[in-house]
Amino acid sequence: MNGIIKPTLKESIEMILEGELMANKEKREAGEKSSQWDLEDVCDFFKDSFKDEDRHSNILKVS
Repeated sequence: MNGIIKPTLKESIEMILEGELMANKEKREAGEKSSQWDLEDVCDFFKDSFKDEDRHSNILKVS
């Protein structure tokens, strides 16, 4: 599957965790930029999104 499925479950979870952490960072940065530009609705959207990504990564860290 083009490197999408890893040989072990642990490796797959680590790859997913990395993606969640990257998504969290990118959405947090987008939220900060939108706040600087006074785009409060957009900022709120990204704030909710990066909180979801953070929650996902915390769940995976426990796994």
